[in-house]
Amino acid sequence: MALQGRHRYIVQKLDENFGIQNESITEELVKAAPILDCINRFFRGDGPPRLIFFYSSNRDVDSPESGLADGGTGGHSITVSDGHDLPLAERAVFFVKTTVGTEDKPAAALDPMAGND
Repeated sequence: MALQGRHRYIVQKLDENFGIQNESITEELVKAAPILDCINRFFRGDGPPRLIFFYSSNRDVDSPESGLADGGTGGHSITVSDGHDLPLAERAVFFVKTTVGTEDKPAAALDPMAGND
């Protein structure tokens, strides 16, 4: 799947804040199915209000006890969380959204094609 502009924004911010300095590594990590699914849920109108990314260059991504969305390439890994299942213990990058809606329709889904990204 080709990443849209909103996905690329997340990739750029992860590169900047984690100092990875190789956008292709970050892009491959973000394209991992569990992580991409979490990002896409975040973009939905009824999705979680926050998305937190943790980075490690030597994390064991096959750890069965983590139960989190992990992806890894070349010894790098990014873990994504909504903040409820993983306490903040290290450096993290987070994205927060406000839900736009009314009392009748509390969450308005964003049309990915409306922004032409």
